[in-house]
Parts: sequence; C-alpha cells; structure tokens
Amino acid sequence: MEGCVGCDLTLLVAIFACCIASDKSDGELAMLAAFFNSLGDNLALIAVKRDNCEGEARGTSYPF
Repeated sequence: MEGCVGCDLTLLVAIFACCIASDKSDGELAMLAAFFNSLGDNLALIAVKRDNCEGEARGTSYPF
C-alpha cells in the first residue's frame, strides 16, 4: 500500500467518525450525517462551478 494516499484518508475518516459517534445519540448522528452529506454536495457543486468558470476562460466549459 505504499503511496496509497486515498487509503490513508479513508482510514482517517473512519477513525474520526468512530470518535464522533462514541458520545452521540442516534438522532445526533443522523443530523451530523445529513449535515456533512449536504456540505460535501455543496463543496462538489462549488468545485464544478469553479472548474466551469475556469473552463470558459480556456474555451472548455460545460454547457451548464
């Protein structure tokens, strides 16, 4: 697994999730999961939009 940065990140996230979950109720965990899911979706949308704007400057933008 030498150079497997993605695996390292996955392990780190799993450990972080276990630490957060250790003292939260199921309802709190559901709320946190929904929050971070929404955060991730919005960050992905921002990244795509930025790439699209930069693509317009290069002449390689998406149609949206």
